[in-house]
Amino acid sequence: MLNSSRKRILVVDDETDVVELVRVVLSTKGYEIIPTYNGEDGLKAALTEKPDLIITDLKMPGMSGMEFIKRIRANPEVAGIPILVISSLGSQVDKPDSFWTLGLGSDDFLAKPFDPLGLLGRVEYLLRKDSYVSERRNPVGSSLGSTATPPSGIEANAILSSDNPADIVKAFILAWNEQDFVVEYDCLGEEMLHGLGKNEYIHRRMQSYADDKGTTRHQVIDAETLKTGDATATVACLRDDTVNGEGVRKDERYTLKKTPAGWRIVNVRSRAMAGV
Repeated sequence: MLNSSRKRILVVDDETDVVELVRVVLSTKGYEIIPTYNGEDGLKAALTEKPDLIITDLKMPGMSGMEFIKRIRANPEVAGIPILVISSLGSQVDKPDSFWTLGLGSDDFLAKPFDPLGLLGRVEYLLRKDSYVSERRNPVGSSLGSTATPPSGIEANAILSSDNPADIVKAFILAWNEQDFVVEYDCLGEEMLHGLGKNEYIHRRMQSYADDKGTTRHQVIDAETLKTGDATATVACLRDDTVNGEGVRKDERYTLKKTPAGWRIVNVRSRAMAGV
């Protein structure tokens, strides 16, 4: 898991109660918060403190959040710092988050009022910038290379290049438990992604994990490769999930295809089993 004790986050917002809320929420995970209350002071703090992450509002007196972001991105000393925008505009304008991130040059967007767990999920995602390529540099839907390192240290290359398709299925299912969404993404073929880029996929899964509040866990009882051809394979999988404290057993059939990178999941059929 991410070691947050050394991570420093600059918060720029003219609403003191918002700054305090962000500070209280993020301090629970050991993040160090640098509070500022306008764009001018935020810019100075960014240049002097070199934080690991910047959280900024948009509508502020004096230097707006948009101008603040523009100046950050124009300065090579701080241009690579990930930026999370939190703004009430998100709830006032019916646009997806990607609309704001692409238009503002930020890495993520969160509408006010925000859920504290949602904020934590977004922050953790962005602070893994050494593993995840910046969303700002790779727009939603772009084709990204598999260069990121799974956060839990799983030997992804060995798993993803396995000759046994069942290994891919097990890695995909168990990735949820450790939030290894890079591995999860890389187990899937294009047929399962429907054009979704790696960053957007990881972002959505991180948000789902935060919304779930850790109530869901996955366990593979058995995964067996039933048949393997030159280009396709079928894997039977029996699994136990825990959802909201209750056990859910599933019988699944995965179809995989052979790609230059190895076996990848292209279809899954699942049915819940009674009596669990």
